[in-house]
Amino acid sequence: MVHNAVRPQFVERLATLFREVRIGDPADPSTRMGPLIRGAARERVQTLVDSAIEDGARLICGGRIPDGFDRGFFYEPTLFDDVDNSWRVAQEEAFGPLGVVIGFDSDDEAVAIANDSDFGLSGAVYSADVGRALQIASQMRTGKVNLNGGSGKMSSYHPFGGIKRSGYGREFGEIGLHEFTYVKTISYRVA
Repeated sequence: MVHNAVRPQFVERLATLFREVRIGDPADPSTRMGPLIRGAARERVQTLVDSAIEDGARLICGGRIPDGFDRGFFYEPTLFDDVDNSWRVAQEEAFGPLGVVIGFDSDDEAVAIANDSDFGLSGAVYSADVGRALQIASQMRTGKVNLNGGSGKMSSYHPFGGIKRSGYGREFGEIGLHEFTYVKTISYRVA
């Protein structure tokens, strides 16, 4: 999601990044994106792309199998704009190189859109006003929220996990260790 006031510039910059991704053999150090894991994964992405086009989303870039990749399950990084949050492309997990841009006009609208999902693994908030970003992040129903990029990497010290259909429980950190334990209560009369 992006505020409608900066949406055109954001979409243009994001599209440039998507188009510059070097697709290829994952063993080649210059490759930035390899193939999807199997044909069914690529078909799932294509189905979501087709549904987005049918719903009326504006295809910015990608949306197809790249030329010259006859072997493997490659798919171009794909970006859509003018997406409604209720559409399938916005509501289902693609597990592939597919991004959508959904505009908003207010913080409350952004939070409502973010929380209108069956999933809740992770989210992000970018703002020059960190206090405002923190307020928004605290209202988001996700297991993790990165503010202004977060720490930039995963850490074994930070618990990781989602809510809703994105999972239950946490990995990593002290909280993650509790997944391997159980608590037993023994109650007895003292007198």
